[in-house]
Amino acid sequence: MTSASVGFHCPDCLRSGAQRTLPVRRADDPIATKVIIGLNVVAFVASVIYSANLRGVEAWYVFADDTASVAAGEWWRVITGAFLHDGPFHLAMNMLFIWLFGSALEARLGKVGLVALYMAGLLGGALGVVWLSNPLGVPVGASGAGFALMGALVVLQITQGVNLWSSGLGGLVLLNVVVTLAFRGSISVGGQLGGFVAGVVAGVVLFAAPRSQLPRSARVAIVGAGAVFLFGLTIASASARMGAI
Repeated sequence: MTSASVGFHCPDCLRSGAQRTLPVRRADDPIATKVIIGLNVVAFVASVIYSANLRGVEAWYVFADDTASVAAGEWWRVITGAFLHDGPFHLAMNMLFIWLFGSALEARLGKVGLVALYMAGLLGGALGVVWLSNPLGVPVGASGAGFALMGALVVLQITQGVNLWSSGLGGLVLLNVVVTLAFRGSISVGGQLGGFVAGVVAGVVLFAAPRSQLPRSARVAIVGAGAVFLFGLTIASASARMGAI
């Protein structure tokens, strides 16, 4: 007999029980989401150290996504500007967005899929900044990418037949639209709108296209290619926008 938590089991019972036991699959750890958040935090800390203040303003002059500098050839700003933030509160709110939406989407898309979606949203936000925001402004923050994750989640819930108002996502989208428009003087409307549109389009590719005709790996590849296209389009658009001023 073998001692158990309650009484004893005979060897035959143990063997038969082991044959019937099925392993429980542990939920995947949202590693990509955590890495993205970590990169944003590290970038913010580095900007604070560089600038010697809690807003990291001095770093903006080198890395922020302002259209004039991108048009002048400083292409890296299209990406680096999305990892800078205007203070701890700005950082915390964007990271909360990314954690809530990113971890949920990563469970469906995997690490590579989440990164592809995030980059497409980031660059969609950068394109929105070029055409819908003040070209002489200095926008910073990950809200464009965060809005892209929200847009993709909207598509996912719709394709699953989920009522957006019952899930709370519809109210959250409406609230963010109201806040964005109410504080458009201090919020990059172009960045958030561009990111949201990019997220919706990417969500259609990832979740709404016929699954029998397009495997997930192909969907992710299309979104990744779209991110590369948006990168080139943003740089070209910045030159065109500044040339028109």
